[in-house]
Amino acid sequence: MSLVFEFPEGGCKTVPELYGLMPLSEENQEIIPNYNCNEEATCVVVLTGPNWATSARVGTCMDPYRSQQVLQLTYGPFHPILSDHEQFPHLYQMAPKDTALSLAMVSLMLHFNWNWIGLAISGNDQGTQFLSHLRREMEKIESALLL
Repeated sequence: MSLVFEFPEGGCKTVPELYGLMPLSEENQEIIPNYNCNEEATCVVVLTGPNWATSARVGTCMDPYRSQQVLQLTYGPFHPILSDHEQFPHLYQMAPKDTALSLAMVSLMLHFNWNWIGLAISGNDQGTQFLSHLRREMEKIESALLL
């Protein structure tokens, strides 16, 4: 029920490379940005960050889906390019200190009944801290479900 990008080593440098990572619809070979059950999708959400350049590429890539109300949430430092509402009308930037990303991820897992998620986190102190916060939020939910 979610779109998972598997970035090749060295990252994704261009929009065509990004398109190549997306699954195609078997019916008409169109790129589907998220789960499709042959029903009208009312809203698609794309979570990106913390690299502003990747967020900008994803925003450009999702442009054909604007009619589907694609909302892009980017997590990380604010960047002036991403603040251009004419170029990125559906992008919302979230600063790390202003949000609880781990709580949001756990909430999405519960809402969509996801059993597994894939994470790509940096191998530094910030990534370790995020993973610790995510585990803590998951333990809170698990405790609440066991009561």
